[in-house]
Amino acid sequence: MRFLSRFVDSNDREIRRIQPLVDEINELETEISALSDDEIRHRFQLIREEIHEAAVPGEPTEDELTNPDLERRRELKKARLKRE
Repeated sequence: MRFLSRFVDSNDREIRRIQPLVDEINELETEISALSDDEIRHRFQLIREEIHEAAVPGEPTEDELTNPDLERRRELKKARLKRE
């Protein structure tokens, strides 16, 4: 039984972790259900555009492209990707 209790406890932790997200989604239900199909499509299109803009990687800096030290170029690239 001790072995099975580990799984139950981990499930409880997972439920507690995602419960705020579930509550937030449930609060949106009345707002979304009041919209027409066209309004929902429009909102989803705006969300898709926002995600697309956020996913486009930034341009590398001049220093990142031309620095003679290969390791420094890697560090600059890594820092840029982390910021994005």
